[in-house]
Amino acid sequence: MKTTGAQIAARALRDAGVRLILGIPGTHNIELYDALRDEQELQLVLVNSEHSASFMADGYARVGGRVACVNVVPGAGVTHCLSGVAEAFLDQVPMLILTTGIRSDTGARFQLHDIDQCELLRPVTKGVLKARHHSDIYRCLVKAVDLAYASPPGPVAVEIPANLLLFPAPVNEAQFQWHREPPAQLDSATRDQLEVATQWLNQADRVSLYLGLGCLSVTDQLIPLAERLGAAVFTTISGKGIFPEDHPQFAWNVPGQGSPSELQQVWNESEIVLTIGARFSEVATASYGVAIPGRLIHLDVDPEVLSANLPADLAIATDSALAVPFLLERLKPKPVSRSSTAQRLQQIHHQIHAEARRQPLQDQRVTPVHFFDRMRENFPGSPCFVTDSGNGTFLAMEHLRLTEPRRFLAPVDFSCMGY
Repeated sequence: MKTTGAQIAARALRDAGVRLILGIPGTHNIELYDALRDEQELQLVLVNSEHSASFMADGYARVGGRVACVNVVPGAGVTHCLSGVAEAFLDQVPMLILTTGIRSDTGARFQLHDIDQCELLRPVTKGVLKARHHSDIYRCLVKAVDLAYASPPGPVAVEIPANLLLFPAPVNEAQFQWHREPPAQLDSATRDQLEVATQWLNQADRVSLYLGLGCLSVTDQLIPLAERLGAAVFTTISGKGIFPEDHPQFAWNVPGQGSPSELQQVWNESEIVLTIGARFSEVATASYGVAIPGRLIHLDVDPEVLSANLPADLAIATDSALAVPFLLERLKPKPVSRSSTAQRLQQIHHQIHAEARRQPLQDQRVTPVHFFDRMRENFPGSPCFVTDSGNGTFLAMEHLRLTEPRRFLAPVDFSCMGY
């Protein structure tokens, strides 16, 4: 049986669970669009510029947790979409970039759109895969989607030369098989480290939690974890809502100097800071304005994150999906500590909000506290808030109180204007 690379690519996207394709048909990928149109499960959305495609894919993944495909022509299509790809990379958002390559079968130089786009994509993606033969296409695309979802998530790019998409070649069913890696398990060394963490946490009276997007898979377990520890809970900005911000133990979205002085004091009294799925990045720490008052236990699936900016007393490279259930099984409840922490935090928040509301309404300027009060009144339920780069993000972070994740879309670590 002979099949074009375009037909193979369309089947791979369908089998990998991709449903949304964002892009613009062009000289190099028009045959791919014909094949994608024939797959009824795929939704094709035409954009007016490739940079729109990558930002749309970013928002789609942040809200729904699913990978969208950014389908671009080589050269200018890639350079146009790079800002959105870089935002997704630094903010750990899964995305698939499918770019056509120039023809690889002619040997001709100075082709249309001829740049080394793989090298452009490499610094802002988790990986760049290149199909050199028809038999590579299915494997590359399914592997790329798996890699985009794998912790920590992020964008992955695949390049397919135009001639592979255009011309048919013999294929067999064996080429359309992909064996996914089995789910990871805790190894004995990691279990030993988590046992030590449990001992430290059980012995501590004052614990603070610092939670990032790496906790998305265990959001339902974060309240029990916080209550078991009697902890004040801080989150990253991109992790806003990952812990319900109407919970009595919620503190703030930025620890240290990025929070009000009363909450800085709560942080500074911590005997242990348990950090899960967060990186202590510049924006999330108000330009590194965070010091660890006691011991730091740092859990993250990416080993390069651990002790990168703040040295950890106990650094554990593991997925939160494995670590948090392990801790919950072994931690002893601290009901008195929880109650006192919750009462203190509620008093602090009441004082902060009361003081902010004393600011008078103005005719010529927007007063943030009143603006966001009206926002909450007029958008009940669980609306999704989107901000652009700049003070709007930080004011929304400070004044909005969200009760679930995936409701705050903001350009954080790449901070791209126009998001």
